[in-house]
Amino acid sequence: MMNTSSKVAAYRRVSRVSIGLLCALALVPDAAWAGTLGNRLTNPSAEDPAGLIGWQGSGWNSAAYGSAARYPAAAPCCDAGSSLFSADQSGAQISQLLDLSDVAPAIDVGSRALSIGGKFGGQAGRPDTARLVVAMLDGSGAQLGAPLIVGSPSDSDRRGMTTLVFCQSAVIPPPGTRAARVVLEAVGPPGLSTAFAEELYATTAYDSFPPGPAGAAADGAGCFVPLASPGPMAGGSSPTAQARAIPRLTSLVVLPKANRCGALSKLRFRVRREWRSKVVEMTVIARGRTDAHDPRTSRRPLTVRGPRRASLLVTITARMTDGRRPRAQRRFRACRTH
Repeated sequence: MMNTSSKVAAYRRVSRVSIGLLCALALVPDAAWAGTLGNRLTNPSAEDPAGLIGWQGSGWNSAAYGSAARYPAAAPCCDAGSSLFSADQSGAQISQLLDLSDVAPAIDVGSRALSIGGKFGGQAGRPDTARLVVAMLDGSGAQLGAPLIVGSPSDSDRRGMTTLVFCQSAVIPPPGTRAARVVLEAVGPPGLSTAFAEELYATTAYDSFPPGPAGAAADGAGCFVPLASPGPMAGGSSPTAQARAIPRLTSLVVLPKANRCGALSKLRFRVRREWRSKVVEMTVIARGRTDAHDPRTSRRPLTVRGPRRASLLVTITARMTDGRRPRAQRRFRACRTH
């Protein structure tokens, strides 16, 4: 089996090859896509001849490229398949429920990300578009936090063409997450819709995301519009997270308990073992003094003398290898004296 670093290295190699081939926003065939990313979605490209097997709901169908003027004339490069999701009505929804219990231990310590994305589009000159809405659920099915939304590229994002735009986002699921509900939704004015989608994915295969290639600002959530393209856009650049999730600092760093008094002991801050290779610097600021070290080379915790009177405000920052900077502040109280 490949370890995490090997998977990420392979992942980056696939990304570089995709960009080098100038597939613009297109990627790899469905089978290779699922094998590389560990796609948790069933029938992610509407290619099943039996229909939208694996999806629940109505208002979406499978359609062939070029079968009507509302669809792109041909599939993206790299053999994306011959079909795509096609919406009948604005507001139409289909969904899948994904079991995440196999990665529950990693989720509960904040070391696993859920990455979602795909290619979304609509007919030229129309506002119709599509998006994914993902809700994190606990073991009883109750929703945890706000849903993650990606997609809805505008006609401007599509450069006024009947085409697809790659959109991607990621999140560190809240502790206690055991499932995710993924909804494909048609967005636009009430009535008939010309929205479509292709090569959807949801993966927990990786615990971090390298930076995505440079792109212009897009109207759609997490959508990537290349600065330059040799031709019409057809999908996505690479599955690297263009909108990268910022982990909670407490997922990376062990903090002293905020409800304990700190006058009689030192407050200790250390990077969790599973994150040491991903954090290049941890910084602790207290009383106007800054202390920092590289947890990859130093195993010692950073220490701060506890408050003697009143309370002490401490700011902790972790600078990660990909540039993200999770940050948090904690206030510790002094111990009562008798």
